[in-house]
Amino acid sequence: MRSELSQADRDGARPLVSVVIPTYNYGAYVVQAIESVLAQDYEPKEIIVADDGSTDSTSKVLGPYVDRVRVLRLTHAGPGAARNAALHNANGEFVAFLDADDLWLAGKLTRQVEAMRQHPEVGLCHSLVEPFDERGRYEPWTPGPDELADGWCAERIFRINSIATSSTMIRRCALPAHGFYEDMPTTQDYALWMEVLFSCHALFIPQILARYRGHPGQISTNKRKRWPIYAGLGRLRLLDTLGLRIDPQTRARLRAWTLEQLEQAAYDRYWRRDYHWASLGFSFLRRYGHSVPLQHRLAAGLRCRLPGYRRPRLDEGNAMGSLIPRA
Repeated sequence: MRSELSQADRDGARPLVSVVIPTYNYGAYVVQAIESVLAQDYEPKEIIVADDGSTDSTSKVLGPYVDRVRVLRLTHAGPGAARNAALHNANGEFVAFLDADDLWLAGKLTRQVEAMRQHPEVGLCHSLVEPFDERGRYEPWTPGPDELADGWCAERIFRINSIATSSTMIRRCALPAHGFYEDMPTTQDYALWMEVLFSCHALFIPQILARYRGHPGQISTNKRKRWPIYAGLGRLRLLDTLGLRIDPQTRARLRAWTLEQLEQAAYDRYWRRDYHWASLGFSFLRRYGHSVPLQHRLAAGLRCRLPGYRRPRLDEGNAMGSLIPRA
């Protein structure tokens, strides 16, 4: 059930901010994330925790917060589905995203809401983040001029993502109706940012407003190495989805660049003898009309079928297959 808005909110005196926190087996961290939101001086705000079928202590640690946080108990379906469930239950004019293992710094919501109200052309606002782990802090990464997501920057961000999810606030009316792509195994947030920024401006706040936690439970090293293949397929599908919303010259330029990047990623997997993923990359290149030498396609396909070849987990392969555009 959606919470009722106050008269002040309905009259537009202060916009409601919906905070979306997806979590899956992050019982060790989610309370710290929630506390960092409760400590924000901005009101009114609603906090929605989408529990993606956690099997650890998450349910127990969320118990004391049921009077201040709306908890959605979901069947495990991935972060995209969890975020979409939270969006479906959100009331806010603005939506702010926080991963369950990250933290916000004081004043984040107030700073971003004020900035977005001053700039109605802005659909997405983000900031610097400070990486850290259990051993201490690390210097924040500062995007260079060619990487900065500020102003009209869709093509720039299409090529490189400089937007940290836990620093992001989006104007609700700028969100696409479908929300996040639930069948993408990773980069769902990246795809959504790109879709928003092909219609709206971005606003970058050069101030650390969030902290990004590094820990062993995150994406494995192998998945990170395969990220360019995920990203390439996500970009190609996004170009198909946006269609006429992008001028033909820009679309053709981005498509050619994406196919080149996907080819490089597929060959990187091939030369590293990761033949299953190389074969998938080559297959998708062919599907999008980009030729690959026959001997390489056959070699990758045959080698990943040889006895003794260690294949990736089936859920990874199936997830990649789900990215194939439907006819």
